[in-house]
Amino acid sequence: MNRRLPGLIAVPHARLRLPRRLLPKGRINLRTFCAGIAEYDYSTLRKMIAGAIRLQPRAMELMAEALRVPRETFLEYQVFHITEALEAHPEICPYVYRTVLARARIMEELQASGRGGMPLRGLPIVDDEEPVERDTEPEP
Repeated sequence: MNRRLPGLIAVPHARLRLPRRLLPKGRINLRTFCAGIAEYDYSTLRKMIAGAIRLQPRAMELMAEALRVPRETFLEYQVFHITEALEAHPEICPYVYRTVLARARIMEELQASGRGGMPLRGLPIVDDEEPVERDTEPEP
């Protein structure tokens, strides 16, 4: 998650990464930006954005609303909800594990070959037909 992603920029002093095309034009003054989010004080939001304390989903929702971008724009927001879903439904963990690692391997191979980014369409579907035993580590 700490890798620099093409087409994304970090909000100043931030751990959050946003697509440049979704950011307002010009510089964002962090104090002014945080002042528009009434549920959190500046100090707390600044620490969350900088990664000093855990970023809360509600804070991401409010920041997304203030920036007029979808809340799913934040990678951390997606990870939070994926983690919640996996904890609520552990039976899907082996499928998600195999799928994510297979897609990551494809992306790494494309990057290594110099072909750049990964097309989202046309990727192989990871077959989940084989039975998965509980208490066994799925193979990537």
